[in-house]
Amino acid sequence: MTSESHKELGGIITEANRHVESLRYLQQEITGVSEHIIVYMLISALDKATRKSWEATQKKGELQNYKQVNEFLKSRCQILENCEAAFQTAPPIFKSKQQPTKVLPQKSHTVSASTPQTCEICGGDHRNYQCNALIYLTASQKNEKIRAAGKPSNVSLPAEAVASTPPVPAASNQPSTSKQKIPAIIEPPVSTTCSSNLAQATKTVLLLTAVVHVFDQENHPHPCRVLLDSGSQVNFVTEDMVNRLGLPKKHANVPIVGINALRSHARDKTTLKFKSRVSNFQASLECLITPKVTGTIPVSKINTTHWNLPEGVVLADPGFNTPQKVDLLIGAELFFDILKPSQLSLDDNLPQLRDTHLGWIISSE
Repeated sequence: MTSESHKELGGIITEANRHVESLRYLQQEITGVSEHIIVYMLISALDKATRKSWEATQKKGELQNYKQVNEFLKSRCQILENCEAAFQTAPPIFKSKQQPTKVLPQKSHTVSASTPQTCEICGGDHRNYQCNALIYLTASQKNEKIRAAGKPSNVSLPAEAVASTPPVPAASNQPSTSKQKIPAIIEPPVSTTCSSNLAQATKTVLLLTAVVHVFDQENHPHPCRVLLDSGSQVNFVTEDMVNRLGLPKKHANVPIVGINALRSHARDKTTLKFKSRVSNFQASLECLITPKVTGTIPVSKINTTHWNLPEGVVLADPGFNTPQKVDLLIGAELFFDILKPSQLSLDDNLPQLRDTHLGWIISSE
């Protein structure tokens, strides 16, 4: 900490408690020398004023434990928060006397000029695009009329002039020469509104799922859908699956931090055994118990009728393309032990198959 701040101090307290809870979850007791090291690290991170306040509470010859330091820091954090709120005052507002501004009279002059408008196609007293010689002609006839009058063919008339309407007899055209003056078609301002409603394509990413056998208290197998997640530091199992297997629960107060630093706590844990459906691979896992591991996977059904799976391929999850519940998450502890080196490509723009001890899994989107 560089200065007194209840936010910084609160962050230090939160991080310290999180690490201590993690050590306790790993059955590492915070006693003796390890406790004094944690206390020293906490005190060393404090700002000068907070450090002085802490030293003022110490008695000669006594070593404070982590609990006492934690209580002191929480109390200090509350004091700082109250003081910061009390000392916040609005900045003073200074009003200066201003001399009234003298409003000078203003004169406004408007000059308008009127120029005659002569059609360069028929010579009438109107604009070119209002010419009656064009209004009732078809598009091809209008182009011929314009070319005959010396108008470049790559310049289009306004919408009013090129609208397709029933043709009427056109006035006779004068032959054009190279020295003939090219008429200028003055177009009125056109306001155009363009809206686009684009629907963004939604990609369905296939997560790594498998179906295994988990065993209850009497060693009877039960099918269980598993999510393989190399980014998880711990394993998870749903409370519903634990109750169905009748597994014993142990107390565990472990903080769980997810996306956007969303925090929750797992209060219990259990140990379960699972076995592959397609091989002799089996293992025991210590899992944190949560009401839900994740949502249904995938989020929507995937059409696989055009997928040509090679013969002899046994999928780890035969229903991988149908939204289903997941009851077990296997994290990095066992993830790489389950994988095998073999891979297969189905086709362009299709996922790949990856061999595992649990069967072949779909390993990409």
